[in-house]
Amino acid sequence: MPQKIERLEIERSPWMGVFSSVNDRIALLSKSASNHVCRVYEDVLDVEVKKISVCSTSIVGSLTAMNSKGIIVPDLASSEEKKVLESLGLNVGYITTGPNAAGNILLVGEKKGLVGPNIAEETKDMIQNVMGVELIETSIANMEILGSVSTMSDNGLITSPKIMGYELDTITDFLSMRVELGTVNGGSEYVGAGIVSNSKGAIAGKSTTGMELGRIEEVLFSRGD
Repeated sequence: MPQKIERLEIERSPWMGVFSSVNDRIALLSKSASNHVCRVYEDVLDVEVKKISVCSTSIVGSLTAMNSKGIIVPDLASSEEKKVLESLGLNVGYITTGPNAAGNILLVGEKKGLVGPNIAEETKDMIQNVMGVELIETSIANMEILGSVSTMSDNGLITSPKIMGYELDTITDFLSMRVELGTVNGGSEYVGAGIVSNSKGAIAGKSTTGMELGRIEEVLFSRGD
């Protein structure tokens, strides 16, 4: 079945990856997401939508990293928020020390993922166990906000055009998949902040151009060379 791609905004913002997090089964959206936004997520990504807060904020995507096995969130989430997260049918891991905005500092697929070099070893081990992935430490464009400047599928990864050559080589060798440069929302390098996707489709910020959408579709979903 062909994947769907749609442009959208949440809270009048084109930064879909800031306000939402998805896997193939669930989409977590900020509580202020409109009914229209929820319907688009359900239709394009074929998921069940759950509206939540994390750490009493609406930046659900910035604070969570999720795949089909688990979800990582800051330990600062409230007890009520943790109850909701623990009811999703996923393994849940909490970051207790150091940088904790999981959606910004992690880029994780189903088998492998990327994490910044300043993440504590015990945190890295926890993430690998909870999400069932192998991680490598790296930066992108000399930044550690890997999830903000990149997005990935089982088919390929799109990342900041400012990535350094040695970073690109490291990531390509580790992931053994296509890694390409791209932008979102009319030229922004913060690809991960502007896109959410699963195996069924992708939702990009409303400001994303047709050329950018074509690049997203090509890299994330095309099986051809």
